[in-house]
Amino acid sequence: MTRIPALLLAILVILLTINTEATDCFYSDTEGKSASGRCVVTAKSPENQGGERNSFQANFVYTCTDIQSGKILWTRKQPMGKAVPLGGDPSRTHSFPDEGSPVSIYVSDSAHTAIYTGYQELVLINITGKETSKIDVLEDGLTKNEREKYVSETTAGPMWTGRSHWYFVEAESQEYFVIRTWWGRHVIFDLSTGKITPLTEVIRKATAEAEKAFVIHAFQGVLDGTLKKCDGCGGPQEAAFAAYLAGVLSIKEAIPALRKLEGDTSIGSSTTGGYDEILQGRVDPFDYSSYTTRQSIHLALRRLGEKPGPFPCTQFKTEHKDYDKMKPYVREPVPGSRHTNATKILKGMSPEQVINLVDCPDYMPDRIWQYDIDADEPYTLALSWSDDQKVKEIEFIRPALWKEGTLRDAND
Repeated sequence: MTRIPALLLAILVILLTINTEATDCFYSDTEGKSASGRCVVTAKSPENQGGERNSFQANFVYTCTDIQSGKILWTRKQPMGKAVPLGGDPSRTHSFPDEGSPVSIYVSDSAHTAIYTGYQELVLINITGKETSKIDVLEDGLTKNEREKYVSETTAGPMWTGRSHWYFVEAESQEYFVIRTWWGRHVIFDLSTGKITPLTEVIRKATAEAEKAFVIHAFQGVLDGTLKKCDGCGGPQEAAFAAYLAGVLSIKEAIPALRKLEGDTSIGSSTTGGYDEILQGRVDPFDYSSYTTRQSIHLALRRLGEKPGPFPCTQFKTEHKDYDKMKPYVREPVPGSRHTNATKILKGMSPEQVINLVDCPDYMPDRIWQYDIDADEPYTLALSWSDDQKVKEIEFIRPALWKEGTLRDAND
């Protein structure tokens, strides 16, 4: 029996009875499709009906359908506990889930289903709709060292699944469910027993082939102009993830598609500035947006032995007291290449002077501007900022942060 539901039960009681700063969790109706699109599993909750935005939705009903025949293969209700009184008032009761609400659903063509829940459980369902196991992924799938090193604790719960790949694979006529973590380890679930099983050489070869096929399939659509997402691959769908995986797995066949996409202008995140004073017409070094797809593509190209083109991975705006009048900062390029200009940066320079020299930074961890510099000996340039918005410290990091470790891999 997992310990997480009991913990979340207590948290939910608190959330419903007192005012708290904890982050609400939202569970929308969702679905998962098999690789060929033959089977689909939907999860729907009555608490998502009516147009109101609820939190901590539950009472989900799962339905597995064979798309070809239209036949419903099985249905399943989310296990719920008994109604309990809230705040000592017997007239106010609420039923809490015995099983977490769905975060994501994965389905194989044979109708095996894996449901990942908000309680960090993986619920495995066989082709008849019977639950074969319910596994606490954090406790049983990851080691203590992995939890301490790679899992971030937040008010919304543990974060660790970004850039992980979840999918089904067959090896020697046996079907498995696989979680490839962002730090590279594979957690293998034997669907015949519902248990975690070792990564044998046979399974390792099967996972390598499946992951390469995922990347090739995703980028074939990019090249022919019909697909920017990998529909039905049973895992993360965005081309940004396929790009990241191409770099990790050294799939050089992906390079043409990466080149086609490296100018992508999709903004994946934005962060507001860090200074109280409005810097009219100036750049706040902490008020920026990130081109997250481009970041993944540039990282992959470097790992594949290529140099990215001159496309910045972040964008800054000139400050204005009227937010609607803020505009992207237009760089005034300084002669010279980025790797030669990087050595010309001095303490006391303004954000504009830095951007004019070497463009906007590639990454912004912990309010530090970081540039992956493609010199003969690649390195990472890191700039920290003073309270008066000037360069405070300059660090040249060797080897470059993308070359060793996992600092460029986490994406939660």
